Amino acid sequence: MTYKNLGAVILSLWAAVCLGGALGIILFFFIFRRFRGLERQIEFLTVKVTGRGNRRRQKPDEELLNRIYGFVLAGITKRNDAIIYKATELLKTAFGEALVRDNEPVRLMGLIARAIHFRQYQAAVVILDAFRPLILHLPAQCLPVATEQLTLIAAMAFRIKQNFLLSKVTELVFFLFENKIRLQSTATFAVEVLKPLKLVGLLALRRKDVDLFREICICWKNGKAIGYHGDVAKASLQIWTVWLHRIVKMDRPDMFNLLIEVVWLQLTEDRLSNEDVEYLLADWHKHAGSASLNPRSEIAAHILDFMCSIAEYKKETVLWEQAIRYVGAVIKLAIARREFEAVFPVFYPLLERGRQLFVLELKFGQYSDGFRQRILFTILQECTMLISYAMRQDFTVTSGDIIKQLGVCWVQHPQAGGHKKSIKKFCQFFLLFWMNKYRKQARKEEPFNKFLLEPMLLSEEEKNLFTFLKA
Repeated sequence: MTYKNLGAVILSLWAAVCLGGALGIILFFFIFRRFRGLERQIEFLTVKVTGRGNRRRQKPDEELLNRIYGFVLAGITKRNDAIIYKATELLKTAFGEALVRDNEPVRLMGLIARAIHFRQYQAAVVILDAFRPLILHLPAQCLPVATEQLTLIAAMAFRIKQNFLLSKVTELVFFLFENKIRLQSTATFAVEVLKPLKLVGLLALRRKDVDLFREICICWKNGKAIGYHGDVAKASLQIWTVWLHRIVKMDRPDMFNLLIEVVWLQLTEDRLSNEDVEYLLADWHKHAGSASLNPRSEIAAHILDFMCSIAEYKKETVLWEQAIRYVGAVIKLAIARREFEAVFPVFYPLLERGRQLFVLELKFGQYSDGFRQRILFTILQECTMLISYAMRQDFTVTSGDIIKQLGVCWVQHPQAGGHKKSIKKFCQFFLLFWMNKYRKQARKEEPFNKFLLEPMLLSEEEKNLFTFLKA
């Protein structure tokens, strides 16, 4: 190769490099100008949208909204986070200026579905936030459509295991309820609006995702408008019952504890009427009965204890009697299926409430208005019927044997603590009540039951405090 040929080759290579560099620079500037062009268009439309503040009642500009949607789609397709964010902010501004069409929730859900399809999950979260200004300006008749779209988004988020997106859907549902004026005007849509929340909770339970379920419960506790009387309260009760069914099926006491925190907050803030509480007691005792059929399950005892706590808090005779009757029905079911010792965990909530009332009456009986004695009498009546039922299951035992067995299991219970003396005292009191009710049978069993009454811990003065023992 001559020097002339070598120079020609070098010159050709240099020309190719220069041409490639020039093309690269041109391509860079083309892309830069294109994105800058999008950004400038977004800025131009932002001025146009904000300038419509005095014309809010006019018909939404279809072309304007379509262009904004196009910017968001372009950002998703090109995976440009800056474009997505700016275009979404512009869309939120447009919604804030009441530029809303009737089918807007469906269109917005389409953007989110597109972002999920391209695995742009952070973009999906950003776009989802545009539902907030949309909900504020959406016509009342379109709210069910919005909740349907939120339900679909929740289902998609569950499928791709994006818990953060699921929690954002939950927040949006509560955001809707925080707008009390709009909610009062659309009370008939309460059940529809709560559907996404019901679905998200079920999905979390189905996956056994404690963290997500905890997040849902926290959102519910922070939702100030949830649980007031009416359709919303009834819809809330139905959701809690559906969740409880899944929790009992999975045997998850930890998730049950999260659920009752929500219910207890609604109760203590007076968001549940007595009618609502009656519905809850009637429904939840059925699930406690189902749980009691599993000898290894602890949820039945937790449900019964919570039912007693509700009645204790409400201080209504009717609710107390209803709770005692339902708890007794579950205990009876357990007695029929298992040995008596294995039944004690579900018996404990009722006995413990009886002991607490008994101790309070001993201390403050002379100042009592009779309410504690009425409830204590009802508890003892129910326990007496349960003891009689247990005796019919095994004809070789006496009432004293069963009450003694209850006392032995009771003092060994983890929550017995320093109450062993009052437990034995209450067991003696319980036997005295039984003997007073079934006097003929008590005389026959007196030689066998005498061991439980010695030494007697109840004084005559204490016995005289309870009027039903004198009858």
